[in-house]
Amino acid sequence: MCESNVYIEKEGKEILIFKDVDFIQPMGDQIILRDILGEEKVLKNRIKIISFRDHKIILE
Repeated sequence: MCESNVYIEKEGKEILIFKDVDFIQPMGDQIILRDILGEEKVLKNRIKIISFRDHKIILE
């Protein structure tokens, strides 16, 4: 499995916002995320860290 969970970092804490993401596409100042069931979220955040080993994406 290659899915990752997406977190937003706020005040030094990681807050889970989306699980089992298998698609990320930057679009200008936005990021499109899609999970394994096809649900999409569009966020105005930047990628801070991607850890393939931990299956974790952290946005800021």
